[in-house]
Amino acid sequence: MEKYKAVSENVKKDNHEIEPTSSLNLNEEVLKKLQNRGGGFRVEKIIRTSPDKEASTNESYSLVHIPFTEKLPATLPKGYGFSGGVARNAALQALGHDVMPPRDIDIVAITDAHPDTTPAIRDELAKKYMQDDYARGHGVRIESLAEYFSTRDFVLNEVLLLDDELITTPEALNDLEKKLVQPTQYESDSWRSYTFEEEGLHPKLVWKAVLLSEELKMMYGHGDMSGIKEWQWDYKGMPLFFLALALDKAYQKGDALATRFYTKLLELGTVSSSYTKESILAHSPRDLALQISYKMQERGDPFCFQNISNIENNFAQTENTDETIYERYRKLADTYTGSKYKDIENEY
Repeated sequence: MEKYKAVSENVKKDNHEIEPTSSLNLNEEVLKKLQNRGGGFRVEKIIRTSPDKEASTNESYSLVHIPFTEKLPATLPKGYGFSGGVARNAALQALGHDVMPPRDIDIVAITDAHPDTTPAIRDELAKKYMQDDYARGHGVRIESLAEYFSTRDFVLNEVLLLDDELITTPEALNDLEKKLVQPTQYESDSWRSYTFEEEGLHPKLVWKAVLLSEELKMMYGHGDMSGIKEWQWDYKGMPLFFLALALDKAYQKGDALATRFYTKLLELGTVSSSYTKESILAHSPRDLALQISYKMQERGDPFCFQNISNIENNFAQTENTDETIYERYRKLADTYTGSKYKDIENEY
């Protein structure tokens, strides 16, 4: 029985070569599920070549193409695809798992599929399906297939839903099956903390990993994280804004997830129910929000939680809006901490 069908064509475009391959790095359980689901799938190997002719090494990886016929949250023009939670859900469904409707929609235009990328079309899509991002000045990105899969934050986010086809790396399928959250090589050691004189994952992605892992545990009963260095659980080495943002996001998704997020921070030592110099003293998720707010107010950058009702803070809502604070911390992450910051806020 044929395990998969290889791509029949060879394509070279934008310094990337796409060619057939005959092997996959899929674990046995994932491969069995793909074989049993019906509809087949195909695989291609992408070799990412450097524009620098003197470069001696090329990176290669495989992409699995799986037909997808389930109902989608929106109908997109040809060449436009879903990333983020919508694409993750599609991959989980392909593996036979139940999913919850995604709260956010992220859209990307893939140049390999020849989309019409006129500003009017992209603006209309962003305004209709990505209201929060659009309000903050972000919209539909334009990327090649190789660029897209070379710049993901977590391995399980190496997924794309494009023109009725789920495209994913084998590693993403493996991690989704295990409910494992780990950063990609692209994001590992992309940020430097001068407090600890260490390199690690960007702070926003650190707390995003915790939140996503706990969300998967709540839904499926198991999950884990890897690839995050132990020093990054100490809040003093990273801007508090990103921890506040993750906690607010947890509350947006419900009190149960906020409680799980807080409990995991207790386990990691970021938060403590008794006083220590290394942790934030907080006895509940709400108390943690208050403590973060107080600390940020003392530093002149108060954070206004949007998803916690009746929280008692008296912080200004005019000059120090979340948006102006965000830009201030973004600059801090760019300069003081030496980050290679990119638009990771779009796919939170």
